[in-house]
Amino acid sequence: MKYTPSLLLLVLLALSIKSRGQLPDTSPVLNRKVEPYHKGWSLSFNPLGLLEFQTAAGLGIGYQWNERWQLWLESSVLFKGPLDPDCKGGFRESLALKYFFGTRHNFFVAAEFRWRQVSYRDSSRFVNAAARDTLNNYGYTLKNVLPGGSVWMGMRIPINKSHRFWLEPSIGVGLKYRTATVQGVPVGYHYPPPIDHLNPFPRTQSGLVPYFPASIRVFYGF
Repeated sequence: MKYTPSLLLLVLLALSIKSRGQLPDTSPVLNRKVEPYHKGWSLSFNPLGLLEFQTAAGLGIGYQWNERWQLWLESSVLFKGPLDPDCKGGFRESLALKYFFGTRHNFFVAAEFRWRQVSYRDSSRFVNAAARDTLNNYGYTLKNVLPGGSVWMGMRIPINKSHRFWLEPSIGVGLKYRTATVQGVPVGYHYPPPIDHLNPFPRTQSGLVPYFPASIRVFYGF
């Protein structure tokens, strides 16, 4: 799988804009005003993504133009891990608009749009009714495409005096629409989806699926 996160160009552009407009700060440290929010660009990382069912490793970038509003984008590469060894890989893009509130503007609600694409290795029985032939335990690839949206609630917790590093724990609820496509099966063979009573939303099923995003991201403002 070849996938280049769409954030790479945005990160380089943000760093370039920041470096061009930045002047040396010669004011005494004691006289600097520490604001309860970070205005400007920030980078983020979700360490809990490494523990997800499909291991996710990525980078987020955000821009906050005042004490209330921030636009944030995260790109992640998905790959197999100990919890899902059948995963062949994929990617996830998340775009969120955050609204901060409270005395120090450290609480937020957010609306998120998400696009997730991931493939699996699997095997099943395929039938060709015209040829009266059956393939048992035939290996194939299952591609899942899952666009969706959610609403979050969270807060910002500074972890150093300058407020350039902070944590953002958040939790939310949303819906995504799964489209499952079987690949690598001979023409004319039909794939009968297995019925899994233990899992009400098996990965072979297409349709609406609820999801509950939760994370504790680490942010750095620059």
